[in-house]
Amino acid sequence: MISFFPVLFMTAWNLVHISTGDDFIQLPPDLWLDPSSIHAESHGDTLQCRPGARGSIAGLLLYPVPEPGDTVYITADTLSVNAQNTAELNLQPAHSESMYEMNWRGIAGDPVPEGLFISGSKQLGVSIGSGGGITQGTELSIQGMLSPGITVDGRITDRNLPLGAASSEALSELDKVYMSLDGGSWNAEMGDLKWENNAPVGWSADPSGFHLGVSPLDSLSFTGGYGTTGSERHTAAFLTLEGVQGPYQFAPEGGVTPGSEQVYLDGELMTRGAGSDYTVEYSAGQITFNTGRLIVRDQRVDVSWYREGDGFRKNLYTGGMVVSPWESGSLAFKTFFRGDDVTVPLGFVMSREVEEILAAAGDDPLAAWIDGGTQVGDGNGSYTRDSLQIYHWAGPGQGDWSVEFQRPPEGPGDYLYDSTEGGYVWAGDSMGTHYPRRYLSIPASSGIITAELSGSSGAVESYALHSTFSESSGNLFNTQETTRQGTLSGGSVALRPWEKGPLLALEGRFVSSGFAPPEKLDRDSELLRWGLPAGWQGNDSYGLAGLHSSALSFVAGSRRFQTGGSSSIAEASFTGQTGLLVIDLSANGLFRNDAAALSQGKRGMISADLSVSTGFLTPFLTPSYTAESWPDSLSGALASLMTGVRLNSDQWHSEISAGGDIDRRWGVTHPEKTLRVLITGAGSAVNWNGSGSVAHSTGWYSEGASTSSDAIRISWSGRFGGTWIHTKYTAGGYISREMDIIYIWVGEGNGDYSYDPETGEYYADPSGDYKVSWVPGQGDTQVLEASLAGGFSWSDSSASTGIDGSFTFEASDPENRLLTYTTAGAFNAENPGSWTAAISPWITWDQGLISRFSLKLEGYDSVDQVSGSGIIRETRRLLELSPVLTPYENVLVEVSGWTSSSRQTIYADRRMAENGLSIDPVYLFSGGFEAGIELSGERRSEENLNISGTAWGIDPHSTVSSSGWSARLRFASTLVSSEDNVPSWLFDGMPAGWTIEPNLSVSRNLSEWLRLTVYYRGRKRPDSEWDQRGGMEGTVNF
Repeated sequence: MISFFPVLFMTAWNLVHISTGDDFIQLPPDLWLDPSSIHAESHGDTLQCRPGARGSIAGLLLYPVPEPGDTVYITADTLSVNAQNTAELNLQPAHSESMYEMNWRGIAGDPVPEGLFISGSKQLGVSIGSGGGITQGTELSIQGMLSPGITVDGRITDRNLPLGAASSEALSELDKVYMSLDGGSWNAEMGDLKWENNAPVGWSADPSGFHLGVSPLDSLSFTGGYGTTGSERHTAAFLTLEGVQGPYQFAPEGGVTPGSEQVYLDGELMTRGAGSDYTVEYSAGQITFNTGRLIVRDQRVDVSWYREGDGFRKNLYTGGMVVSPWESGSLAFKTFFRGDDVTVPLGFVMSREVEEILAAAGDDPLAAWIDGGTQVGDGNGSYTRDSLQIYHWAGPGQGDWSVEFQRPPEGPGDYLYDSTEGGYVWAGDSMGTHYPRRYLSIPASSGIITAELSGSSGAVESYALHSTFSESSGNLFNTQETTRQGTLSGGSVALRPWEKGPLLALEGRFVSSGFAPPEKLDRDSELLRWGLPAGWQGNDSYGLAGLHSSALSFVAGSRRFQTGGSSSIAEASFTGQTGLLVIDLSANGLFRNDAAALSQGKRGMISADLSVSTGFLTPFLTPSYTAESWPDSLSGALASLMTGVRLNSDQWHSEISAGGDIDRRWGVTHPEKTLRVLITGAGSAVNWNGSGSVAHSTGWYSEGASTSSDAIRISWSGRFGGTWIHTKYTAGGYISREMDIIYIWVGEGNGDYSYDPETGEYYADPSGDYKVSWVPGQGDTQVLEASLAGGFSWSDSSASTGIDGSFTFEASDPENRLLTYTTAGAFNAENPGSWTAAISPWITWDQGLISRFSLKLEGYDSVDQVSGSGIIRETRRLLELSPVLTPYENVLVEVSGWTSSSRQTIYADRRMAENGLSIDPVYLFSGGFEAGIELSGERRSEENLNISGTAWGIDPHSTVSSSGWSARLRFASTLVSSEDNVPSWLFDGMPAGWTIEPNLSVSRNLSEWLRLTVYYRGRKRPDSEWDQRGGMEGTVNF
């Protein structure tokens, strides 16, 4: 397919932008840029930069958002378009008698031609040196018609994921490559696939491979596929506690692949992020729900995730055939196999010793482990070992053993993490949580083949008969003792004896003891229906019978446990409407007896949902009553009631409800009485958008104790005149498990903190070796916290004068609800909380020596309580003046002068004073070349230690952009001088002496779609080796 486009002349355009912390840069209304040529850099790193708009203002969007004060260099080719990129729309009422009849023949035109439509971008980087490796990022979409009768649909998302990072920031999707072809009678899928089968035996997999389907006849079809994966999705389910936000443990062994988790709360998919629903501590395998979402009793949480370096690569096969010899029936065969590839272990080396350990372990995961300790020589480890083979924490680089500790698959361990020491310490035999071991996954395999006959006939509206054979091996190194076989057979039938009569439904199955399903045989919701705990693994047989009409439904059945005993259920429901009243009633009963692994017990429940639909107002009432008796756990009755009203209009939707529980059951940790109130609302208009919710829960215990939990979320944004305002408020009071801070070694130069062996402290260092993580502390605590964040931006009509501002107030004081919820506690230095505020007025001139002048005032104050570390407090005040001078037509001088004071109390009290000045004259030559030299000086002092130092900086830099080429060179040299012994933390990891940081990048637009960049970055600190990295990065835009 050949397309013709008008030719536009392009010229180079350059912009040096000082970031205000915003992701948006406004463009002049008469400037048009070629989107494929836009390139942005900051500190030598490439930023994503694409055209966008904020309201009616056209501009550029940057990601990630540069920090305030960062310099962003942007280059692009301009298009010779003589038009404004924004326009004013003035709507006037139209008179009904003067409508215009359009000529639709001129709009239809020719049909869209066949062909492929490809869009996206690809970025690939290869670097060598310190922290070198491969970085890549791809976004690609392919859709269209490959040839007559064959359609294609594909997408690629391949972005770097920070594996091993204990972060809760919004992470990109895992690498995905997918392509499908559809030829009518055949189809093919390739790449990262999603295989699912629900009935009669369910299984799912996320392999990389292919899947084919062929239908040579309307009554005959074949499917088959092969895939491989290095991960196996793990699942966990638990119930929440009243008012406890977390953290809840879902993966005690840790090692969760960041970004791979899926979290459902009562069946609703949650969103990760500090401003969303939950955060995750990946290294500890824990989830905490955020303040604005109230957690109440018995909410079900389902989590699935991948684990890093888990076990073996897996091979998967699937196949099937469906034949329909008659119109209303079909015969289907399905097969699925999943097996570990013992020749491809993940995360460990398959030695002869490991093979022997795995072979001897059988299918017992507690017996499959290797020693976690490695002797690495004096000064190379963090632990020592005594004559009793017990490890003792010595500190980073202070021992001769490197030890990996893991939780056992079940049961206690011998070691505990001590946050005050910074490592694991001996707790006694079976008195801890970890062992100095690395547990291994036992290689296993399982396969099934299913035959199913289904259809309908006359009064039989549907029938299905099925039989499944399985064979599994619990240990591929010991198949003789761990292989078993079994069958599952069953079916269902639904028949209506006479027209418009009730529907009779029958369902059942029989499972042999040796049957091994690929995954859990029953969903947790189905297990709960039968009175079984989540994760129940029994091969149980059951039978169900039901009678259904349009208003009434009855179901009864019995389930026989594999281990002995049974469970019987009976369920009934009614749905009807009389006038405006809608009625839903349900009742069910359960009886469980003679179970070897479970006690005898019974449960009954009745509930109703009554509502009156009047259009704008919908009152509702939902009572329920549950009585149960389980001698080994709980017995008694639970009564619940919620009532309220829903309001709906064109611009606003809200709900107000109140209710609670009376819990007379013994054996539970929930309050005996609970009161809940919920108010929600959302709406929007032309110039504003808002939403909010307020939830409250109070619980009373019979002993006299009580709990109180709140969750408030309010967000609003809007424009008034020339001012854009946005704000978000969250608040809550809840119970939280305490956390201890730990520092994890992540590799030389890959962390944010370094360790000082002389003081035993960790200090912030951008080129450090450690990252901060967290582990559970001791005990729970009542938390009361609130956060108010927002900002505003105003400018006059000519955009020559403006003021920007932002603020964040956070308060946490469980003893004072008023100070917390009003966020006034953010200014209380005695309790956890923080405040940040910044305001920056600015003014620009078209003529004169000063082209722009901005003033920035910023304050920050933070107090935090960390278990094991005590109170952590940080304060900072900043005043910065930033004039931009244009003494000559081609000369730009950026001046910045600042003074700040800060205080930091972590391990010791530090009082810092900083004063600095930088001058950066830049000469703008013709042809896209500019050069300058930034001169800076900064004086820092610490009051308590009575130390001070001065950093002098010389940073010559130049930029050239012409004919698709662009190059940037910076050679920063910083001299830290002092008569005192300056510690590294005084100047952010720079010791006394010269620190040299050269930075060079050369880029070339090889075509309209392809950009290639070669770069070099180096860093040389006193008394240390060069830290260098160089590489090549290519970006393709489609």
